[in-house]
Amino acid sequence: MSFRLFVLFCGIIGIYLLLFSLHKSNRVPVFFTLVLLVSFTLWYTLPILLSNCDYWYFFESMVGIEIEEYNLFAIGEVYFYLLILLLFRFSLKWKLKSILTFEEASNVKVQENILIIYSLSLFLYNLFFRSNYLENNDIDTVENGVFFLLSFFSTYISSYFYVNIFCGSHNKKNSFFLFFIILSALYSSFIGGARIYLVIFIWLYIIKKWHYIQRGRYLSFFSPLIILLLCASLLLPFLSAKRSDSQLDSSDMKSIAELTLYHLNLKLNSIAYSTTLITRDGEGFAGYEPYVGSLFKYMPRAIWNAKPTPTSYNGTVAGTPSRRIPELLNLGNSEYANVGTSAFLVSLWQGWMFVIISIVINFLYLRIILIFLVHPSYWLKAIGFNLLFFPQLILTPSFGDNLIQKMLEILILLIFLYLFKIICIKINTNENCNFSRRIR
Repeated sequence: MSFRLFVLFCGIIGIYLLLFSLHKSNRVPVFFTLVLLVSFTLWYTLPILLSNCDYWYFFESMVGIEIEEYNLFAIGEVYFYLLILLLFRFSLKWKLKSILTFEEASNVKVQENILIIYSLSLFLYNLFFRSNYLENNDIDTVENGVFFLLSFFSTYISSYFYVNIFCGSHNKKNSFFLFFIILSALYSSFIGGARIYLVIFIWLYIIKKWHYIQRGRYLSFFSPLIILLLCASLLLPFLSAKRSDSQLDSSDMKSIAELTLYHLNLKLNSIAYSTTLITRDGEGFAGYEPYVGSLFKYMPRAIWNAKPTPTSYNGTVAGTPSRRIPELLNLGNSEYANVGTSAFLVSLWQGWMFVIISIVINFLYLRIILIFLVHPSYWLKAIGFNLLFFPQLILTPSFGDNLIQKMLEILILLIFLYLFKIICIKINTNENCNFSRRIR
């Protein structure tokens, strides 16, 4: 084992120990720790292990670096996250009291109607606007501010649904919502977008069967989960072949197993893709421009038509990290192609000063999530879910300018919720007045 690999695995073990200590803390919800654990395993541990187990050959020819150089970049990513978690862990000694006072709206019909409207909208959106994989990544769609807002409120309402399910609230309306989720999943399976819905069901299983772990019934908990994940993973080569119109011999199980691991590394290894920003563009290439775009993300173009695109170094969508990398690697037109990005390397692409800023923002971001997750109101708990980018878990940790956008969303959500609260109070007041008149 090389020295770099030893340092890398020490950092990974250190993060798992920190997450275990968070699990033992009575100030952090089990769900929060579980999300961080799954997220770290998916986006860090698994691709690092696969890359060091002879599955680096594809990236070596694509990004042009050897495995030892990749491990050096991975060390930066792991210890970047380790420092964030250390700050978060030690900050738990000082309990922060939430100043938010938001009671649940007593008019249940209003809440249920919102869920019905959302579920119908979700299905229709998938049916009419997500019919083509490439069109989903079109720049015109990404740059349209209306779609920003639609996506923003859509993810929040879905987060409210998850809170209701995971916290034990069950009714017919939730079943109705789940029915449309299933329909959307069936439809999305034909266009390559069903994996998000699969993740939802996996999370639902984990939360509802977590009592098996608490009772020591590990086999009962892990067996169905492993079978499901194994079957889903084996489908990766076939889905990839379907997209590229190539043929795959299903009789060769050995090649399918090899291809499964290959595609897992290909989809999860955001660190490998992000190395391109440093090796091709260099440290400090992007500068402060990505932060300008993120700070003004929700400003209407009617006020500033030429406002820069969030996270972009040149003000356009093609200048965002996820689009810049495919352009540098000649993976396709930057109007369509995009790849995963990693927190430390994107921050380093902006400059060392922004690495420090990103560490501070990520730490504050985790504290804010915790404040919302422990709040008794389901509506505010849903903000915590939304900030975790649940269920995809692609946002923790992230580069600082990306998290600034989410913090701006918090302000918009809180304004919306308090307006919604006023409307509910008004409706309840009118209903009580009508009821009193009927009694008279």
